[in-house]
Amino acid sequence: MMKTSSYRTLSMRFILVVSIVTAALMPSLVQAQRSPQGELDEVWARVQESGAYRFSADIVQTTTPQATVANAGRESKQDRLYLEGESDIQAETLQLSLWSQGGSVLDPNTALEMRVEGAQAFARTQDGAWQEIDDFTGLFAPGGDFLAYTQTAANVVRHEPERRSTARGEMEVIRYTFDIDGQRFARTLHKQLAEQAVAEGLPASARVDLPETFIQMTGSGELWVGMDGLPLRQQFELHFPAVDNGDSTTAQATVDFSDF
Repeated sequence: MMKTSSYRTLSMRFILVVSIVTAALMPSLVQAQRSPQGELDEVWARVQESGAYRFSADIVQTTTPQATVANAGRESKQDRLYLEGESDIQAETLQLSLWSQGGSVLDPNTALEMRVEGAQAFARTQDGAWQEIDDFTGLFAPGGDFLAYTQTAANVVRHEPERRSTARGEMEVIRYTFDIDGQRFARTLHKQLAEQAVAEGLPASARVDLPETFIQMTGSGELWVGMDGLPLRQQFELHFPAVDNGDSTTAQATVDFSDF
């Protein structure tokens, strides 16, 4: 009996030690098993939990006419925008100042002030009255969130930590590169628009159509994440197919994040 009891005691102690060691190792084991896509999802979840963040963004949109007889003599056109503002994720709102060609960041009076609330967008110059405008921010910040494109990522690749120059100085970052899935983006955007339509009083059965150009969109992106697990910079390039007049569009953006 003594020997059996001793073996049982030793066995229980062994099981206890193994359990403690396994519990200690579990976070690293789980981390090792996570996919790059899973890590990107975790970054996005942290941003959602933060509730809001500040941003600055450089955006270049290039419109290129197709080589057709009807477009003879037409040249590519570039539009440049610089934005600064804040995204409130919970409320799905954007507050921003926008400078386009001819405007100077050093002079706030040259900026166009904008606020986006759900499906509505308003703008004013200087201290003028707010006027409702068409919301064009959905192109680069769907749902008021510049990081929404990480939710449409495919073929995500995680790169080794490296030092990079950021808006906050030189820092160690982890880079994630990915493709942007146009069809997945279209489904996500369609869901948001349908929810907004219901919130505005339309029946749940109401049809919400998306432009074909979003469905056929392609693109690529890159996200820099700091050692705290929050984004520092996002770069993406979107390609939209030719529309009725034969023009195709490419949008490039670099967005810096702060104050989560």
